[in-house]
Amino acid sequence: MLDELLLSVAFDEFVEYGYAGASLTRIVERARMSKTTLYSRYASKEALFRAVVFSQIDHEKPYRALHSDTNPRDLAEGLERFAIDMLDASFEHRTQALNRVILGEVHRFPELAEAAEARMQRGVERIRQFLEDSSRLEGRRMENPGYVAEAFIHMIRGWYLNQLIAAKPTSKAEIRAWARRAVRALVRAAPGW
Repeated sequence: MLDELLLSVAFDEFVEYGYAGASLTRIVERARMSKTTLYSRYASKEALFRAVVFSQIDHEKPYRALHSDTNPRDLAEGLERFAIDMLDASFEHRTQALNRVILGEVHRFPELAEAAEARMQRGVERIRQFLEDSSRLEGRRMENPGYVAEAFIHMIRGWYLNQLIAAKPTSKAEIRAWARRAVRALVRAAPGW
């Protein structure tokens, strides 16, 4: 598919040259397409970068973890599975490379921060919906599931960014142990939500 090819080539360009050094001319040459084709899909470098960001992190697996085919997941199980799957996806080499571009150039290009924020808000919304569904199934009321969802996503994001900045190798066992501890701490506070 043309869009997949374009996003793959653009991803490589952004990782290799950074956001500032990325060239739309090189991207279309590598993808063997015209600039008209590129601009008919993405109006600017910012729009293309945003699409690349979403294509890398918009894995369905973490969001599927919130639901089960047989019966609804309970609160702790759904949150822990989501955290593990999201971190597994975030620690993939390609996603880490893209996040390093964002971290390295965000001070010069606010649009990178906007793309990362929009990506985060997607996760917050999905967790908020899960919290509402979980509360309804368990017969309890939540004052503001949006705040809890935002806190949860920030927990995941903060730990991930700390590992990324420290350039510390992180094993799947460490991811699972952290997710279990973080969710346990959050769920213990559930009566106060």
